[in-house]
Amino acid sequence: MNCLEVRIKIIQFLFGELTIVELVEMHRHLAECAACRLEKEAVEILLSGMNCIQECEPVPPDIKEKIYLKLAEDL
Repeated sequence: MNCLEVRIKIIQFLFGELTIVELVEMHRHLAECAACRLEKEAVEILLSGMNCIQECEPVPPDIKEKIYLKLAEDL
């Protein structure tokens, strides 16, 4: 897996939606790539913050799709 593939799949990784093969490749890449580890950590912080907000306001049901679209735009 290369950096672009990892960044596209970070959300799926964090939501436990990867196949076993993708999961192994993701862990292997993250072990070797500091930039992608930082990206993953940033997304984890974002999601954590969103969970805190969720306690105050309901999260839109299409939030995951919006995140995917925004990440795709940024790539």
